[in-house]
Amino acid sequence: MGRNRKNALWNFIDNLAGDKVVWMIVLLLILFSIVCIFSSTAMMTTEKLSRTDIILEQLKVIGLGLMCILFCYLVIRDVKWYRRLAPWCFPLSMAAIIFVMAHMKIGDFIQATHINYAWRVIKVNGMQIHIFELIKVGMVLYMAWAIDTYEKKGFKLTDRLSQKEHLGWLAAPLTQRILYLYLPALIVMFCIMKSSGSGGAFIGVVLLATMFCSGLWYGKGKKILLAGLCLALIGGAAVLLAGNAGGEKDTAVKKDAGFFERAGTWASRIKGDDADIERFMDARKGSREYYDALDRFRQTYSAKIAIHEGGLIGKGPGQSTQRYIVPVMYEDYMYSFILEEYGLLGGIIVLAVYLSLLARGSIIVRGCNDRFAQILVTGLVLLISGQALMHIMVNARLLPQTGQTLPMISHGATSFIAFSIAFGILLSISRMAKKKIDAETRMAEPITSAKPEMESSLDDLDAAEDEIIENI
Repeated sequence: MGRNRKNALWNFIDNLAGDKVVWMIVLLLILFSIVCIFSSTAMMTTEKLSRTDIILEQLKVIGLGLMCILFCYLVIRDVKWYRRLAPWCFPLSMAAIIFVMAHMKIGDFIQATHINYAWRVIKVNGMQIHIFELIKVGMVLYMAWAIDTYEKKGFKLTDRLSQKEHLGWLAAPLTQRILYLYLPALIVMFCIMKSSGSGGAFIGVVLLATMFCSGLWYGKGKKILLAGLCLALIGGAAVLLAGNAGGEKDTAVKKDAGFFERAGTWASRIKGDDADIERFMDARKGSREYYDALDRFRQTYSAKIAIHEGGLIGKGPGQSTQRYIVPVMYEDYMYSFILEEYGLLGGIIVLAVYLSLLARGSIIVRGCNDRFAQILVTGLVLLISGQALMHIMVNARLLPQTGQTLPMISHGATSFIAFSIAFGILLSISRMAKKKIDAETRMAEPITSAKPEMESSLDDLDAAEDEIIENI
């Protein structure tokens, strides 16, 4: 009975379509998430949420995430469905951003809300949806469609308009790149930066990297230089405006500062712990600014302590002490917690899992015969591994605090669902690529059929072997 169950398990794994390494990566990350969320939460995390509440919530989110993965994997069997959805991702993203920026609501069922004066959430019947997390995946979908359509010269709207008098310039390749690639990326980037500077900058870099990796600029040094210059100017302007904002000493800045209402937050994070300590010393004891500044630099210092105390093999599961200092360590500082409990070895394993996704992504790309699918896989792999590396660098204090989670491990419902959709698309496309490879293998002519004399020789050898066995 035990052997039959073991064989059934191996047969199930062997018959599992799609890239098995990506499946292993997904399951490992989910396992890390369950273990780390369970042991990283203090007994009473906040006034409203207990440790049990957070663990149960994460289990529900994991179940929903697995449903998203299986839906993409089992239901969507053709890449054309992703291609049909992709062009709508940019207008839908803008509609969601405008809904939040305008503080709109539809009755009491759907309404925009903020977290610490950052408007980035749509509340649906009490459930919070962080729209920027979904927009990341949506814009990668859109960018894959836009690059593929640009290469095929398939933008029908501008082609039709270019036939009219004085509108011929719309058919120029540079014009189409600006209208369909550069402007959508910049618009979404700037709109997200209004409420999340790091989130906007990150999605801008991911989209830029997707363009580069797709080969859009190969042999076009001037275009690469122009794109890099634009990105540098945008980043420089953001830093300059943040520096002139003068920090977060006045909460009114966050409420009434218009487009760059989060500039003070950017400046604080760029300047680092010293700025938080200075504000802590200057603020009136017991005020909101006092506790906000205390919480910020306490988190960063606790992350450093956690990394230092973890050593090579860590303290062991459930032995973290810094989780009591940073009550939400299971979100922004999950990697430092992993290093504290599982040491450098555990941290290397987690890092290796994300890096292996890059390698598998390149293999999936080579197995795809569809250009759109190739670009989409490239963008999603860059999105997942890029955010993981950014989270790790923030925890190691190599980057300013960003608030970005560790994909598929950190606590966060919308983030987990968004990355589950990304992994579901990757597995779905890898399944299509595997079918192509298997079909080509079946269509290939066998060696024995190409050489009948070899086949007859093998038959004679089998007959001779049977005769020898009978004589014995």
